[in-house]
Amino acid sequence: GADLKLTIDVSLQMAASQALRAAGEAHNADAGVALVMEPSTGHLLAAATWTPENSQTKTNGFNPLAMMRYEPGSTFKILTLAKAMDIGVMQSDEAIHCSGSITVSGKQIRCSHGQHGTVDPRSGISKSCNVASVLWAQKIGRRAFTSFFEAAGLMDKPQVGLPGELTGTYVKNDPAERLQLANFGFGQALSVTPVALCAAYNAVANGGVYVPPQLIAEVGGNQEPVEEGRRLFSDTVSAEILDFMVSTIEEESGTGHSLRLPGYVLGGKTGTAQKLNRDWRDDRRQYVANFVGYVPGNQPRATVLVMIDNPKGPQYYGGQVAGPVFKAIAQSLIRKYNIPKQK
Repeated sequence: GADLKLTIDVSLQMAASQALRAAGEAHNADAGVALVMEPSTGHLLAAATWTPENSQTKTNGFNPLAMMRYEPGSTFKILTLAKAMDIGVMQSDEAIHCSGSITVSGKQIRCSHGQHGTVDPRSGISKSCNVASVLWAQKIGRRAFTSFFEAAGLMDKPQVGLPGELTGTYVKNDPAERLQLANFGFGQALSVTPVALCAAYNAVANGGVYVPPQLIAEVGGNQEPVEEGRRLFSDTVSAEILDFMVSTIEEESGTGHSLRLPGYVLGGKTGTAQKLNRDWRDDRRQYVANFVGYVPGNQPRATVLVMIDNPKGPQYYGGQVAGPVFKAIAQSLIRKYNIPKQK
């Protein structure tokens, strides 16, 4: 019966909820989540969810924050690259060649943005190259990569106090391990909850140190301690990854260049994951549009994750659907923290 105080910031929660609802309704989506997390503490400053008014899940108490698993898609490429660089199998200036596709175990994996030619890690992130992320994953190896999933909390229940929390999942005895590893590289073949995924991205903003997510600030007037963090990447690698993510927005060739805010440095990564349609009678493709970003991009005060489930219509890419929600939340963060212009 003790009073609870949450980590939620009311102004950020309102901004995230409003922007998320606008995007969900505009794209006739099935559900949406927008999270804002403080890098050093794991505190959830905003935890907004949206489902349509006529949705059956709304009456069933479904909360997608921790009760929904989804494939993260191309946003996951930043974690793939960070792991590859941290263990020394990929260098920040090491280039690969992208011919537009790569064949793994007889299956062709295409780049959705065409042939990129010579790609280094910076351009691989900013242009969202699937071929590059497959090669990064292959350099890591399946055992090391799946061990990283565990270390980054992706397979754990978020344990933030919400009912019905789920663990992440992947097929541990997949007979096509080489193909599975390739898919891991660009955020497919594994499913995670939004809260757990945001906490993993938060480690990049926190100098490579993962801090578990936290929603409860006080119980009965007693402050809840911040859980001890664990290092996932070196601070040097984290700084380089942040720089690559800034290029996604700041460079004209970046997939998030439409999200710029004049005078401010933002970092981010778009993601679009195709969902497995289990209804053989319905041949329509379904997607999850994602965006993860940092405000400011060079010295983050906050990590922002946006997920829009199954947008319907001509627009379904992460930058088109989830990106504007990130931009609106970034503007609220700039006002809240009185962040000065940087350029």
